Amino acid sequence: CVDLVITDPPFFDNVHYSELADFFYVWQRLHFGWDSGVSTASASSTRHVAEVQDTDMESFGTKLSGVFSECRRVLKPEGLLVFSYHHSRDSGWTSVARAIIGAGFNIVQAQPVKAEMSVAAPKAQAKSPIDLDVMLVCRKSENDRRSRSTGPSALDAAGSEARRKVQRFNTTGRHLSLN
Repeated sequence: CVDLVITDPPFFDNVHYSELADFFYVWQRLHFGWDSGVSTASASSTRHVAEVQDTDMESFGTKLSGVFSECRRVLKPEGLLVFSYHHSRDSGWTSVARAIIGAGFNIVQAQPVKAEMSVAAPKAQAKSPIDLDVMLVCRKSENDRRSRSTGPSALDAAGSEARRKVQRFNTTGRHLSLN
């Protein structure tokens, strides 16, 4: 029933947004005297066992795939799932790729975008800081009408296209970090 889902999923082993929310939750409970929908008034956390945030790559990918599956369910046949992501290790990318494929999507476009300030304290401390996200555009697999390559030729074609895009990006005066 929807044309487009745009989201920014959590990073599986980095910032745990629910832990950050706990700071504010404590103050809300003290000031307003309410439990923000948590099952008991004495609960000290907004964390929930079913939340997508997880430090285990397999568990994170499975939970995120569930979210993407629901997005797929409500998307029209030609609808798109668009989200941003960045991670410094291949395990983060692997879990997201598995979630996309497991939910029945194909990535049909990827575009780097400036997403964070390079001068932020965590960025300044990193050897190779990431200040770019990749916007990923996904389409339902059965509606991806691009021609298919298989086997080694598919990997060669993907590698060539990735190198071409990196070279094109580097001509802007910016350079992609190893991460």
